Amino acid sequence: LWHGMPYYKMDMSNISCYVPILWLYRYKDSQPWPNTFTWVISSAVGTLPAQGYAYCGPDQTPSISDLSSPVMCNGKWKVGQASLQATDPFFTITSGGCPQITC
Repeated sequence: LWHGMPYYKMDMSNISCYVPILWLYRYKDSQPWPNTFTWVISSAVGTLPAQGYAYCGPDQTPSISDLSSPVMCNGKWKVGQASLQATDPFFTITSGGCPQITC
């Protein structure tokens, strides 16, 4: 568990990717009260949301309950180059990985 939620590993080392492993985890921001949570896809667990490949947090969902599972973020993920992500309405999380991430 990472911040009270399961985290997931997507291994692409068998297809010679530049980043062979991606992690999906829930990031806890302890600065605001109450704490906020953001789902992050990154090459390392613990990366700040805006520095990851994709993220979905309280600014992308209408309620905190929408962050109980990364699937609740489907169509709301901010995706792209670090700190320049944009909402991708077609980005989804499925069992077994993220179909949009091929390498």
